[in-house]
Amino acid sequence: MLKPDQKLAIHFWEQIDKLNGKTGHGVLRYSQNPIACVIDFKQGGRRTRDLLNFGPDVPIYKNLASAKEAGADVLVIGMAPSGGQLPPEMIAEVDEAIASGMCIINGLHQHLGPRYPQLKSGQWIWDIRQEPKGLGIAWARAAALGNRRVLMVGTDMAIGKKTAGLE
Repeated sequence: MLKPDQKLAIHFWEQIDKLNGKTGHGVLRYSQNPIACVIDFKQGGRRTRDLLNFGPDVPIYKNLASAKEAGADVLVIGMAPSGGQLPPEMIAEVDEAIASGMCIINGLHQHLGPRYPQLKSGQWIWDIRQEPKGLGIAWARAAALGNRRVLMVGTDMAIGKKTAGLE
């Protein structure tokens, strides 16, 4: 799957400076892979440090073609639309990335792999969210663990629980 030398393009879909860009923000902060650029239609022509005070300072492009020219091999879906589903205009961008030979990292609830059964040799789609069958909620099983734990609680899904825990 993802190799250490593959260059990433993080697609924010106009969310780089918003809470819904949380996936991309996490990749900017913690990725060990080189980040070629980010894509954001509204912020193209700027750099990440113009908007964010973390992560590498990389160019922001308005389109996927510029990301490919910058050497990006992998498109990371860097924002979380409401409900975890990509709207049609975003699907069109993923279609373009697949057609150009890029690999995809997708952290959304909507799996993209089934949409693209015929990938090129070496091309892949990593649908990260693979919930186990029978996954329940609020079973309190962590109480039975013998290790120390920290409960991270927030008022919404983009409040920064993961980042606060990691930092």
